[in-house]
Amino acid sequence: MNLIPLPFFLAFMVGDIVGRKNNNLKLVSVCQPMTTAMALVTAGLSNFGDHRTPYTIGIVVGLLIAVIADSILVSRTDKSAFIKGMVLFFFTIVTYGITWTKLSGISSPDPIISIVMLIIYCIITVVFLNGRGGVDGKPSHIVTTGVLVYLFAFCLVISRAISTFYGDYFSTSQSILLTIGITLFFMGDCQLGIYHFINKHFPMVQAPPFYFVGQLLIALSCSNF
Repeated sequence: MNLIPLPFFLAFMVGDIVGRKNNNLKLVSVCQPMTTAMALVTAGLSNFGDHRTPYTIGIVVGLLIAVIADSILVSRTDKSAFIKGMVLFFFTIVTYGITWTKLSGISSPDPIISIVMLIIYCIITVVFLNGRGGVDGKPSHIVTTGVLVYLFAFCLVISRAISTFYGDYFSTSQSILLTIGITLFFMGDCQLGIYHFINKHFPMVQAPPFYFVGQLLIALSCSNF
């Protein structure tokens, strides 16, 4: 039953991509939040089967915040909307991370996973700090700090996703779905970051599908116990 929203998800995602390509923000303002909303419905429908409600609730809360963010972050030239959207997305990923950690717990490989993600964080941070600027000049110290905090939280949450492979709560299929999902989400946001802070001419073709498919995979993980 949870696959019923999939055709609508695909239709809205294509609509968002077409809207972005043609600079049709009216179409994007509808399709962008509705695509994520279909992922939310997908997660919610998992409770019609024999699944674990606490996990679904955590993911649904994260997706609900993301839907609100998507309804705000429509124009990529609106700096105020961008900041508001990123703050909301921060709470989305933190909600995911808390949910995975609370249910899966802490495992023995966690320190190694965290160190690897910390190295990745440092590499991306160096690239960001050296490349930030573009046509709008360097972002303010507040914005720069916000980006670094957001990036650190994302890397930490990815480490929590990988950690679910070693706990007893999640099945292997769930761990695969949520880990790939949050990684795709991260890759989409990295492209958005490059566009906003490094190169305004950076192609954003992959960013929307990376983000949307990532959210869908996380939603699908609710029904794979």
